[in-house]
Amino acid sequence: MVACKQGHTKVAAVLIEFGELALAVLALLGPADLPPPPSAARGAACAPTTASGSASPAESAGPLPLPPAAGSWRDLFLRRLAVDRNWRRGRCRQLPLAGHIDVVLAVKLVGPLAVSGSRSRRILVFDVRSGARLQEIAAHDLAVSCIDADDSCGRIVSGSWDHTAKIWRLDPDKSILVLEHTLEHSLPLICVRAARGIAACGAVNGDVQLWDLAQRRCIAHLAAPPGTGSPVCCVDFDDAIVVAGAGCRLHVWSRASGNLVLCLDAHADSISAVRLLGSRLFTGSEDRTAAVWGVHSTQDSLAILPERVLRGHSAGVRCLAVRGSWIVTGSYDHSLRVWDADSGECLQTFVGHTGDVNAVDCDLDRILSGSDDKIVRLWSFDGGDCQPVPQPPLTSWADAAVHVLQSAAAPMTCSEILQRVRDLDLMPVRPGRASFSSLNSALHANARSRRPRFRCIDYATPHRFALADPLPDHDDPRRRPDEPPQHHEAA
Repeated sequence: MVACKQGHTKVAAVLIEFGELALAVLALLGPADLPPPPSAARGAACAPTTASGSASPAESAGPLPLPPAAGSWRDLFLRRLAVDRNWRRGRCRQLPLAGHIDVVLAVKLVGPLAVSGSRSRRILVFDVRSGARLQEIAAHDLAVSCIDADDSCGRIVSGSWDHTAKIWRLDPDKSILVLEHTLEHSLPLICVRAARGIAACGAVNGDVQLWDLAQRRCIAHLAAPPGTGSPVCCVDFDDAIVVAGAGCRLHVWSRASGNLVLCLDAHADSISAVRLLGSRLFTGSEDRTAAVWGVHSTQDSLAILPERVLRGHSAGVRCLAVRGSWIVTGSYDHSLRVWDADSGECLQTFVGHTGDVNAVDCDLDRILSGSDDKIVRLWSFDGGDCQPVPQPPLTSWADAAVHVLQSAAAPMTCSEILQRVRDLDLMPVRPGRASFSSLNSALHANARSRRPRFRCIDYATPHRFALADPLPDHDDPRRRPDEPPQHHEAA
């Protein structure tokens, strides 16, 4: 124990020394010493052009707005340090954004704005600083299934079960969305990913189409393998490959040739989220897990190899977003979790929604989530008034054991679980002599139930327990575009 405390002290000393050194260096730097911020020239890639080839002033949107910068590089460093500390400690400010009249299926952070779409066919735009609703649009004829933004050209793309994807630009003066163009598809759209002036749209038949946002035309049609029949629930791409989740498999196409180059059985249940960043791929699935993969490619071969599996959600993982080496997942268990992609450790669990978390987005300072409870919720980690997110009370020994085993590296005995429950102050009842017998009875009774949360993997004395293998979650009607969504009139 002494050695452990000494080790922590040394680490803290190194961090403090590094922080002081960084502050000393940053104090000597000014804006002229570092590259300027991204200019409006980034928006030219997707701006419609006139006959002379120049961008049309009326239609050029430029880059999406960025949060205001700090007054000095030292202030910026201190702010970033405080934000990272709040992320790790789970300290934030919650802001519920109300206004939707049906389940929220898509959310996106666009500078100081939050753009969200729901099954009621509408897109709502909120100011995340005040929580005010700035705009409500009857955007599609059926449910808005997905929204993404391409900050390289200032365009926002929404997809729907009505067989269309729509391109919007942001009016910076009024902070509202203006429709630019409608992309017609032959089938309902489940997912969209926009970046580098390209939008990738996934359809219910397993195909993916790539659209040029400037020229507003389809530049590639990537066909699913014959006989798959699973809809594309999530898609992402970079300059070399396109990755889509269809059923339990990952389909990977080459951007250069358009050919399918890899099919991978990645999860035990449907893949609901995918994110491709550099040499890493992140996936979430209805088998209650998220996974981190390494992407290894050469001129002649491509391999996607597993690095680690993230276990902890008690229901399927519906969505995910990535912030550096941290992963944010949203689940049917109504919670969000923040994971360290390098270690696989669950850093924080955020509760606040009362329904399935269907969509999540994040940036350096914020998390935005949308849920079946019809609420869009902002979790802001910037500011000194951030508070720990309250956790729901544990009312049973089974709940306490689940909390402990979710972060356990190996199966644990009843005594080990009880000690960990006491260390974390998770006792569901007042501590007493019957604590061990109560926990032991709860573990064995649950392990024998029809839907067990635990399994006894070692019947020697003492018994050792682990979380049970996930069972298939309920069929999600939102995954079936042939089901008519609920229509509502605007309030």
